[in-house]
Order: sequence, then structure tokens, then C-alpha cells
Amino acid sequence: MLDNITMTLPNISKNTFDRILNKIQSVEIVKKNENVIKAKWLNMMLVYYPNSHSLEIKNSIHKLFNVIFGTGKPDNSTDFTLSQLNRVADFIAETFEAEQNDIFIQGRFEFGVNIEIDGFNPYNIIQRYLSYKSVRTNPFETIAGRRGKPKQRCCYLSDYRLKVYRKNFLNGLDTRSEKDVMRYEVVTTELRMLRKISGFRKITLRDIVGKQFWERLINYTLITHDKIQKIPLVESGISKPDLEMITLYCSPIHYFDLKRILTEGALKQDRQKQKEIYEKWNKAESNIHVQIREIIKQKMEYLISN
Repeated sequence: MLDNITMTLPNISKNTFDRILNKIQSVEIVKKNENVIKAKWLNMMLVYYPNSHSLEIKNSIHKLFNVIFGTGKPDNSTDFTLSQLNRVADFIAETFEAEQNDIFIQGRFEFGVNIEIDGFNPYNIIQRYLSYKSVRTNPFETIAGRRGKPKQRCCYLSDYRLKVYRKNFLNGLDTRSEKDVMRYEVVTTELRMLRKISGFRKITLRDIVGKQFWERLINYTLITHDKIQKIPLVESGISKPDLEMITLYCSPIHYFDLKRILTEGALKQDRQKQKEIYEKWNKAESNIHVQIREIIKQKMEYLISN
């Protein structure tokens, strides 16, 4: 469920930080000066600011669990349950000599789910994600993979983004998933967005291991999935004119061009016709996107109860 996060511990003296570094294993100092000390710890990055006595712990908490309690590899292709998060949260608090309520969540925060799909290449599904309709219509873009990661379909919004990709090859681990796996993630880039989603003002490690917090993440994940305008994928029955109308409705470029050449009334009438056809197929039980939404819901309910 959770992946990359940033945790902050305030009021950490230099002596305390040095003691922690001496205590924990697999630490490599990568930068050190009077203003900052950066160290790699397992798959995590530690950033200490001597002047403010603040320590950041960031990167994938899911991978950290697997390094410590799983296969020993920094793998985030597995399911990551609430009970597993509680276990690694206890480990973090003990390692850094802090209470969970004193470890604050800041900055980037990723949550999502692995979806196993039979009979379809995940990229044939996610390339149908054309736009995201919130206050305005925002396009999805294909982003080339970096550092061996797979290419993604991403939608960038002001305080968060959505990303979807095929997760079969685990970079650097020489491992491939046995089944086709699609990863669907929401990434908050501003703390105010995570506060809005969760309803928590000051978010601590103790908060994110709670069932209520996860329930709100699940709810928001489903909300975002519903707002994505997706070209339906059905085995049969959809006509060529319907498919053309759906593609035009989902295209933000087409909508932008229509606004320039049509009156407001004509635009509204044209869009209404497109919307009716889109909604018909978007809600059809034979549409693979409808089936994927149910898989997302079931998988997240499983993660929160295990």
C-alpha cells in the first residue's frame, strides 16, 4: 500500500545521530559538511541537518520491510499489508530511539496497489488512460523509464500526481514476476494534499499505521481511478462510431480545440452526446477498467485486514 515516504525526526542532537549511526548496520556516508550529512542505510537515505538538529529518513518503506523481514532484497513488487507496516514502523522507532508520535511525515508520499491481470498486457490497459477530470481536464503522459525502471503513464496535478505502469521486472534484483502486474499509485508532492486526503493535521508514523488512515487512502485511490477518462476495453459489442465518440470525449486536446470554434451552447450539446456514449461503455461490466476497479477495491481491503 505505502511505498516512498519522507519521515522527519526533530530535536536530534549530533551526539545522538552519531550514536545511531554507530549502532545500525549497512551505513555509508555519501556527503558530509557543516550543513548536512547524508548517509545510505540499507535502501533508505538518511539526511541530517546539524544546525536545526533535524533528521530525515526517506525512500521506500515497503522495500525496507522486505530487506529486514522478507527476502533481504529491496523489493516492492509484493503486497504490503497494514500489519507489515506496523512491524516495520516499530523497527524504525526502535532503531532511531524515538516514539512513533515523534516521527513526522513530510513531503513526498506514495500509496497504491499491485494489480494482477490475466490475459492482458498491463501497458495495453494503461495506454488507454487519456486524461484526468478534476477542476479541469489534465492529460496523461507517457514517461520514459529512468535507471532501468519501466515507462509510466503519469498525470501531473498541482499537489499530487497519478502514475501507472507495468511492474514485472525488478530493477537490479534479476527477478521477474510470474504474472502480469500493473501498479497504480497516487503520489502526493505537497504535505497539504496528504492532509486533505487523510483528514489529519500533523501526520506522524503512529497515524499512518492506523486503520482509519488507510481507509481514507483506499477511498481516495478509488476516487482518482473513477476520475480518469479511459478508453473502454471490451472484447466485443462496441461500434466504430461509439469508439470514435469516446476517444474524442477523453481527449483534452479535442476539448480545447472545440472551445475555440464552438459557442458555449453548441459545445455543451456536443459534449453531452459524447458523454452519454462514454458513460454507457465506461460502466459496462464487460469493460476491463470496471473489473480492475473491483480488483483495486478487493486488494486494498485485503491489505488493510492482514
